Amino acid sequence: LEDDGSDTIAKGNHKAILYNHGTTAVTQPSSDWAGEDSGFEIVLNLIFAATSRSVVIMADYMGQGESFGKVHRGYLVRESYVTSIVPLLWKAGQILDEETACLSRLSGSIFLMGYSEGGYASIAVADKLHSMGMDIIQVHPGGAPYMPSSANLVEVVESIREGIFPDAARFLLVFAGFSLSSTRDDIVNFEQGQDILTNTARQNMLDFIASPDFPTDEWAGVSAINDLVPSDDMLSVYDPGFMEFLETALAVNDTDPCANLPSNYDLLCQALKAQDIDTVLLDATYPVSICHSQDDEIVSFLNVPDISENPYLSLLSIAGGHTSAGYTCGFVSIQYILSEEFRNYKVQNKTDESCNAFAGYSTTVDSD
Repeated sequence: LEDDGSDTIAKGNHKAILYNHGTTAVTQPSSDWAGEDSGFEIVLNLIFAATSRSVVIMADYMGQGESFGKVHRGYLVRESYVTSIVPLLWKAGQILDEETACLSRLSGSIFLMGYSEGGYASIAVADKLHSMGMDIIQVHPGGAPYMPSSANLVEVVESIREGIFPDAARFLLVFAGFSLSSTRDDIVNFEQGQDILTNTARQNMLDFIASPDFPTDEWAGVSAINDLVPSDDMLSVYDPGFMEFLETALAVNDTDPCANLPSNYDLLCQALKAQDIDTVLLDATYPVSICHSQDDEIVSFLNVPDISENPYLSLLSIAGGHTSAGYTCGFVSIQYILSEEFRNYKVQNKTDESCNAFAGYSTTVDSD
């Protein structure tokens, strides 16, 4: 709406804020996305919209909404975020056109932000949108695992061995291995005997998802999935052969065990490396402001690549655990959204006379 306090629709082309939420343990039905269970992030987005005169979009990830039970969630699977978020962005533009008779339109300029899994999603999606010719205002990823095949994988194991990894975050170990354990046929190691999770751990998660008693409360979901991971032996959910492979690498301080695609886990390593997005960061030609805590006990600071040779990248190194650092990173992004720089940003307008917000853009999205 216009800034004068009236209910007049703000005319013109508007920036989009694409907010990618962090990891949730339970399904978030699309038909009830604005329900009270998701209150904090919904309120946050309403604040963004009210204060920045932008179109704010919080996307639903694949396998978390109406696709739940039909498509298994692609946790840290790079293309799954592109496949789920890009079409929703296009749909948002279409809805805005239809609801306002094209008086108020979604421009081609987008600001992306997110923390943890949401930070990972932001980088993956920004890369795709930029390749489509869209204008990336800035990307603000925080506490994200940019290197699933190396730093994130190795440091999580080390963190568990050292007793640093939070007991309450055990469910993340199942999430991290589930997508690469023959649950998605679009992953190269599908049913090739090279899974991360043991057969038992994978089946336990599949049974849990299929259960009619699957919780809708987030904390109940976290607790239930945590129960699938022994507190006194967290790594027991990982395949023994895979663990032996990792331990061999750790014994010689090899922080990138998949670098040479070992024959016994070549397909799994190939699948893991396909999810790495550190190279996307290093090749970015749009502003990326990374926020990460050096004390992060879940997503190690070692996930952050050396950004010194790319002038488009900046790093805010902070203190605090993974959760507390998330608030700091989020506050930094909010400050930018409230800034005159963002408010006065000259948006890209590639829309044509067809009254179709994305008429000037095209891409190919995996039909799966």
